[in-house]
Amino acid sequence: MANPPTSIALDPKLKSFADTNPEDLELFKLREKINVDKCTIRIRPFQPEDAEQVRELFWVGLTVGPPSARGAALRGSFMRPNSIILYSLFLFGLYLAIISSPPSPPHYAAILNLPFESVSIEDIAGSLSCRRLIGMFLSIVSIALFIAHRYHLGKAFRDLASFELNCPDLMNIAQHYGVSHILDEKDGIEGQKFDSRARYTGGTGGKSSACGFWVAELLAPDDGKPTGFIVGSVGLDNTAVPNDPTTAQLRRMSVHPSLQRRGIGRRLISQALSHASLLHPDGLRIKAVELVTTGFQPSAVGIYESFGWKRVKTDLGAPGRWWLDWYCVHYRVELGNGHYDRVAGDTDFYEVGGSPGPKILGS
Repeated sequence: MANPPTSIALDPKLKSFADTNPEDLELFKLREKINVDKCTIRIRPFQPEDAEQVRELFWVGLTVGPPSARGAALRGSFMRPNSIILYSLFLFGLYLAIISSPPSPPHYAAILNLPFESVSIEDIAGSLSCRRLIGMFLSIVSIALFIAHRYHLGKAFRDLASFELNCPDLMNIAQHYGVSHILDEKDGIEGQKFDSRARYTGGTGGKSSACGFWVAELLAPDDGKPTGFIVGSVGLDNTAVPNDPTTAQLRRMSVHPSLQRRGIGRRLISQALSHASLLHPDGLRIKAVELVTTGFQPSAVGIYESFGWKRVKTDLGAPGRWWLDWYCVHYRVELGNGHYDRVAGDTDFYEVGGSPGPKILGS
C-alpha cells in the first residue's frame, strides 16, 4: 500500500513570486555574483536551506521569459487550431467589411435573361452597410478572442506554478519528500567531493526511502567549494500514484534558464532514475517512473524520450478551460529489476556539450 498522505507544513520562508518583478528575482542576478562559466556543478541531495532557490527555479522555469514553458506555449499557440480558426474568422470579417462588392445591379440579370426584382439604390446601400457592419463585428470579436485566449493560456501556466493550487509539495520540500539531514560518506556535507550513495540519517517524515529530491549546485571556480547557488532540481515521489508504491513520479524538474542545454537536466534525471532503481532499506524497489509535462517544449520532451520514456496519454485542454490550446503529455519508463546505469557515473568531471560552460562534478 502507498504511504498515507501527510499534511504539509508551510515553510516559514515561503514567499509568492506572482507579484514579483522578474528583474528582482535572485535567479537573474546570479551572473553578477559569480563567474558561472568557470564554475563546476555537482548533483547532491536537497537540503532545507535550498528551498527558496528551488521554488524560484520552478516558478521561473514555468512562467518567466521566452525559455519558460509559458513562453514556449505562447509562441507555439500562433499555429495551434484555436488561433487558426480565429485567423480565418478575422479574414472573413475583413472580406465582408472591405473587399466584398455590393449586390449585382439588376441590368446584369436582364442581359443574362434572368428573372429579377427591382432593387432600389437604398436597398443596395443598406445591404452593403449591413454586410460591412457584420464584417467589422467578426473582425473585432476574433481579435478579442485571440487576446483572451493568450491571456488565459499564460494564466494557466501561472496557476500550474502556484504553490497553493498545484504544488503543495514545494510548500515544504523537506517534509514532502522525506528529506532529513544527509551526510557524505567520505567528507561530510561540507566536503568537496560527494558520494552518490550518501546515506540518510534520522527520520524521513513517514516517507519511503524511495522518495528523494536533488539539486545541481555551483562549485567555486578557484577552490571547488560549494557556493550555495542552486541551478537545477528534480524530485522523485513514490506516494503520488495511489496504492502503487512501486511506481514513482519524476517531479519539479527545473534548470536555470542561462544554463539549459548543457547537460544539467540529463544529470538530474540520471540521478533520480539511479536512485529509483536501488533496492531501498525498506525493501522497496521502484519498477516504473512516470512524469507529466506540457507538450510545448520539444527539446525537453526529446530529453525524456532519450531516456526511454514512452508516451502513454495526452490530455487536451487546461483544467476548467477545455477550450484552451493546451495539452499535457504523460510518460512512463519501466525500470524492471535492473539497476539504472547513470551517465558518466564513475567520472569525476565531464564536459558539458556545446558552447564552453560549467563542468559537472560526477555524482
